[in-house]
Amino acid sequence: MLIPLLNPISGADYGDTQLALFHLMGEQGVRCDAALARVGQPIYLPNVPPAKRDQHGQPLFYHQDRHRGGGYFDVGNSSVWGVVILRRQREARAGRDIQSLHLPADLGR
Repeated sequence: MLIPLLNPISGADYGDTQLALFHLMGEQGVRCDAALARVGQPIYLPNVPPAKRDQHGQPLFYHQDRHRGGGYFDVGNSSVWGVVILRRQREARAGRDIQSLHLPADLGR
């Protein structure tokens, strides 16, 4: 699935944004490859060997629909970005919780 974006996503935000999108798509029954959340992950499409193509060279197991919609996807004003913010808040809270634990100085000696 290729989704044209209204604005580019920074490398710093890319992984979190992809994971949030994958989470929301998973709720709709669409399984995504989490490896694609890595900024440098190459993608080769379509990756279909000749034995899995029909007599005209078309893949036997891919379904294709084109939905142009009303324009480009605005990540910053979507539920995807809401999930990114929620995940980051949870991570920050977990980090604060860990830092708030005060262990005795002689622990482990």
